[in-house]
Amino acid sequence: MKKIISALVLMSLLALPVIVLAQAAPEDPPDVEIWAALDTITTYLFGLLIIIAVIFLILAAVQYVTASGDPEKIKSAHQKVLYALIGIIVGVLARGLVIFVRGMVGNV
Repeated sequence: MKKIISALVLMSLLALPVIVLAQAAPEDPPDVEIWAALDTITTYLFGLLIIIAVIFLILAAVQYVTASGDPEKIKSAHQKVLYALIGIIVGVLARGLVIFVRGMVGNV
């Protein structure tokens, strides 16, 4: 499972510059406005984070249902849920930080 998640994260990071540059119009030079690029990057990473968190929540639910009363499996399922929720909170805070910095700089 760790290899799959690592591969997904690596592929996402490798595809990130292509996505940012694809947002510019074809006749524009590749110097994309920094706020637009930052917006695209945070939106893309936030979507990826939500997908990974949902996968972890589904895995935790399956593990919880199939635990058959085993306290170790139940504890592991609770930890997966906790980590998924922490990941979502960190992602929301990261997006909020970008919006906050944009507001402080004056480019809203």
